[in-house]
Amino acid sequence: MVILKQVRLVNWYAFNHNTFPIGRFTLIMGRNGSGKSVILDAIRYGAFGDTAFNKSTDTQGKRTLSTYTRGFMDATSNTYMRPADKYPALTTHIALEYYDDSAMVPFILGTLIETDSKNTVKTWRYVLEGKTMQDVSHTIKENGTERPKTREELKKEWKVRFMGNAEGLEAFMQMTGLNMTKLQVQTFLKKIRGILTYNPKSRIEQFIKESVLEPREIRFDPLVQSMERIDRLNGELSQIEREIGDLEAVTDASAAFEKSEAIVRRDDIMNAYKDYHNLDDEITGLAKKQSQISQQVRELKGKLEKKTEEEREVERKIRQLNLSLDNMDCMEPIRMEQEHLEKLQDEASALKREKERLERAQTVVSEAMAVLQDAGIRLTDADVLASLSLKRYTETEKRQAVETMQEQLTAYADSVAGKILAASAAMEENAKKVDEAASIIRDCDRKQGGFSQIPRAYIALRDEINAEYKKRGIHAEAKFAYEYVQGLTDETWRPALETFLGARRYTILTDSDGYDVAFSVFIRSANRSAHLFNTKLLMQEKFTEIPQAASSLLQVQNPVAKKYFAYFLGRMKALPTQEVKKERNAISKEGCVSVSMDTYFLPLEKTRGFLLGQAATELTKEKMQKELTARMQERDKLAGEKRALEEKRDTARRYAKMDTSVQFDAAFQYQETVIKIRESMQAVEQLKYAQKHNQDFTRMEQERDRLDHEIVRLRDEKQQIYAQITDAEAKIAVIGTKAEEKQEQLERAEDRVSAYEMAFDTEAVRISDEYDAAVEAGRKPSELVLGKAAREEAVTEMTESEERVKQSQYNYNANWGMENQLPVGLDKCPQYLERKEKIWMGDLQDVKAKIAQQKEKYESDFRTEFVLRIYTACVDAMREITRMNHKLAKLNFKEKYQFEILLRNDGTDFAKIIRYAQYMTDRTESKMLDPGYTEEDVEEMEREIKAIIRNMVENGKEETIAQFSDYRNYMSYDILINNAVFKNARLSKQTSYESGAEVQIPYMLILLSALLITYDAREGCAKLVFIDEPFAKMDPGNVKLMLDFMKSHGLQMIFCAPDKVELIGNECEVVLPVLKVRADVMKVGSIKFHEFAV
Repeated sequence: MVILKQVRLVNWYAFNHNTFPIGRFTLIMGRNGSGKSVILDAIRYGAFGDTAFNKSTDTQGKRTLSTYTRGFMDATSNTYMRPADKYPALTTHIALEYYDDSAMVPFILGTLIETDSKNTVKTWRYVLEGKTMQDVSHTIKENGTERPKTREELKKEWKVRFMGNAEGLEAFMQMTGLNMTKLQVQTFLKKIRGILTYNPKSRIEQFIKESVLEPREIRFDPLVQSMERIDRLNGELSQIEREIGDLEAVTDASAAFEKSEAIVRRDDIMNAYKDYHNLDDEITGLAKKQSQISQQVRELKGKLEKKTEEEREVERKIRQLNLSLDNMDCMEPIRMEQEHLEKLQDEASALKREKERLERAQTVVSEAMAVLQDAGIRLTDADVLASLSLKRYTETEKRQAVETMQEQLTAYADSVAGKILAASAAMEENAKKVDEAASIIRDCDRKQGGFSQIPRAYIALRDEINAEYKKRGIHAEAKFAYEYVQGLTDETWRPALETFLGARRYTILTDSDGYDVAFSVFIRSANRSAHLFNTKLLMQEKFTEIPQAASSLLQVQNPVAKKYFAYFLGRMKALPTQEVKKERNAISKEGCVSVSMDTYFLPLEKTRGFLLGQAATELTKEKMQKELTARMQERDKLAGEKRALEEKRDTARRYAKMDTSVQFDAAFQYQETVIKIRESMQAVEQLKYAQKHNQDFTRMEQERDRLDHEIVRLRDEKQQIYAQITDAEAKIAVIGTKAEEKQEQLERAEDRVSAYEMAFDTEAVRISDEYDAAVEAGRKPSELVLGKAAREEAVTEMTESEERVKQSQYNYNANWGMENQLPVGLDKCPQYLERKEKIWMGDLQDVKAKIAQQKEKYESDFRTEFVLRIYTACVDAMREITRMNHKLAKLNFKEKYQFEILLRNDGTDFAKIIRYAQYMTDRTESKMLDPGYTEEDVEEMEREIKAIIRNMVENGKEETIAQFSDYRNYMSYDILINNAVFKNARLSKQTSYESGAEVQIPYMLILLSALLITYDAREGCAKLVFIDEPFAKMDPGNVKLMLDFMKSHGLQMIFCAPDKVELIGNECEVVLPVLKVRADVMKVGSIKFHEFAV
């Protein structure tokens, strides 16, 4: 054991040059202000470098190293015993002589303090082995005056090496056997001070924790390193996310522009169709009006012709009267026969017209017969229908045959109409495919290839989940599975893999930690047809990808997505087609698949667009362009077929509605009438020879006068009709001019529509169909276009979003484009989207994967190393306390004291960690899988420890790790009391233990036990203890027991007391009376009694 034997102080406060002995038990006695604390501060600074000096009782200032070396006397007058003007360079000595009884050699630990004129102090330390105080001198006499030796003088005299304060203290600790880390030194000094000035009002738990147990440096560098790496990666992640955010500002503004542009474009196209149809309707209306007026003209001309005919008839009658008057005898018979002749001639004219109508009808019927014969329809009355002009069949037979044919034509037209409906359905399906292909191509041009393939429910559910994440402040994002795929290692496998995965390509994925929130959104959502994958269970699944797994063909970095694709493809081999038959689960690039031995071929042609990887966009565009070309050709073919069918239907319907009001016997009736005309003409000729004069001349004259008036009236009416015809024809000319103008406008409108159809193809066709359907449903054309305010709003939004696009592009290039500037402009937005996808799928996923890996390592290190080290430290501490309790049990106090130290079980994170550590230890030591723990217990502990680790990773810094690294935080502390009244009563709960000896004894035992833990762990070390005014409230019996406890543990005690020292003094080896001779001089006496038997 190392024992302090002597102390020498030179220029330390009022001790100018004093040397005094120290025993195993030493009492420093004297009145307050005599210098007792000054000696204790000197020993503590010399031995341990402790600068927590006792507060001065005779001055009003705080004690510091310079106030001790200069000898600070009074704060009011600022006076010193050794002022700087008199002693500009001042040397102070504290020399401690020790004896190592195991090596049986003395040594001196010296402290030299240099104070300059500015009161700046510099401490030097040295070791003199094998020397005692009698062997060395620290002062020298010059000119009758004693002064301290300087460092240079001692170095020259003793050949000693002076060390700096830190190095010297480390050497001192080694010499006295107190080898400690810096952290342990701090705790040790705290314990030394705690005994010197203990506070019995401190909380028991805190008092034991801080005063008894030594801190252990359970630093776990892998945790700190993992945290540093996570912080660094989080910084990279934050930077990447900021760049993606700037790119999204461009793409969002571009999307807003496209949306408003689409609204304006739709309105433009809708207006074009509206204008075209309005003009077409106007022209139709004008044509109808023109037709009506033309009909009126025709009717007027008919009237005119009738009046002219009447006029001619009247003129003829006048001429006939004139002739009759000229030849009265033969006029009447001739006139009658001539009238008969004229009647026959009229009949012949009518019959001739009917005969011509019949001939035309025969032509139409023959054409209709050809339509039916071309359609393969058998005519039942073909011979009748071919002989309509002949007398072979009756009129009834002919009419019946025509009507039967009309019925056959109607049935045929209806059957063709059914084919037209089928053709229309095929064209509609084709139009959908064309529209989808064009939409996919547009998405590809915007670098959103395949996005239009995703059902709306999936997109809506993803957006709902992300909105909920944002609302809750959760740093997570729902994505479609394909968005995590960077590419394929072999493109020839793409059709097979994409077809096999199908809808699983756009299943919604989230981080496993965010799945519960996503599921809560899903079960509330109306979009239940979408698929949300349970990534929480997925990440708990344990399976290994087999060799040649199809999943190895996909390049995926995100751990969740990687495991997702491995779940479907990781146990399926990618093999040639001929090898598929050898495996339970396999796939070939030709699409031959075996799933649980069920073998089939995938319909590769049905996979319209590709989704996996960055190359998918261009490949999808190429495929869709080919499909679009084929679909357009198919559309033209279907349109031609439909037109042909419509023509057949219309022809059949036209023939079915042919005019059948003809006289089927007109031909032979006309021949009979011609014969009668010849006979009548012969009769007229015969009557002219037999003319008789028996007419009344007067009557004829009167009739001629009446006819003259009639001719005047008819001519007036004809003049009126001429005027009406002229007016109507003028109106027709005006309408014609207006129609020509409208026709020119229609042609321009048609050109505008054609331009839109060429530029926007399927979109224009779709809008046209919408227009037609809306009008057919009864909506007004004006309702189908934007109002003025809505139009202006859309145009304004388009202009503003275009400006936002450019501004966002400028901002991005300013922030991120130092090396890779991107061009600016609306048409350049796909390049920004492409870069965003490249960063998102590459850099972002790479950093996230590294963060996940580091978090996993952090969690693994925490679980398997850190918690077990903590648990081991706690178990060691409890064992140490148990040994201390054995010693305390041997003391004969009236009351027995025992330390109680337990692992925490109060629901705190410390309690959860230590519980988990117990579980891990028990599981390791036991052959059982989970000894004494239910499955629910283990799941609960796993959840708790995961939550703690997540909180440490997300919110914790080094100070948090330091807090969790202090093993003392994982235990609870108390003192158990046993006496006549109490049995195992906890001191912290006893209100009667508030003052006096009841508190002093246990607290003193705590403090001494704390030091004993430090000392007993270092065999043969110096065991110095300092107590100021000890045992003030203890009775003599307890004082004796306490002193015996100190002796039994080999402690070297230095007591300070102003009075009542008899009991202590009798037990001390050395008593040092201290006396303040004057304000600047203190003296130490020495009384040596007896030495301890060790």
